[in-house]
Amino acid sequence: MKRHAITRVLAALAVTGGTALGAIVIGAGSASASPTGYGHDTVYQVATSANASSGSFWFWGALDGSPGNTSGTLTYQEADCIHLGGGAFTDAAAHDAGSATWSTVQNPGFLTITGINIIANTATATIKVPLPSGSTTVHALGHSSGLLVTVTAVAATSPVPNGYQFNFAPGPSSQNQIAP
Repeated sequence: MKRHAITRVLAALAVTGGTALGAIVIGAGSASASPTGYGHDTVYQVATSANASSGSFWFWGALDGSPGNTSGTLTYQEADCIHLGGGAFTDAAAHDAGSATWSTVQNPGFLTITGINIIANTATATIKVPLPSGSTTVHALGHSSGLLVTVTAVAATSPVPNGYQFNFAPGPSSQNQIAP
């Protein structure tokens, strides 16, 4: 009797393992390959870490498009910690995620990302990331420093006014990377 129970367990494992392996193979065959592994249109990633007494921003985005493009869409994750000195209303930490647009056309030498939600979705901002080595296109991969976050729209509950700027000077407190 024990032998039959073990046989049934082994048979069940073989069937479920084979089904799982088949699903993996079928799934792998139907997915489009991306050089970055994040999505079928993702060509680059950008990551920033900027820290100052007025606040901190940490941003990661997957830039979609085709190699050679100077604009496109992106998906992002963002965290911020605002320190404006007004207590609970103006000092906050939050996470946001979503989709936005990117361009290197309007501001050569910068990657401009428009439509980023910040401060728990109470404000929308545009961020300007200096491109590596003074390049004019996003295709120059590497590191840079400095970051400008400009608030472009606010909700009634936003701790910052429309037009407010968080300007992180180039240096060790603000680091950026553009990578494949």
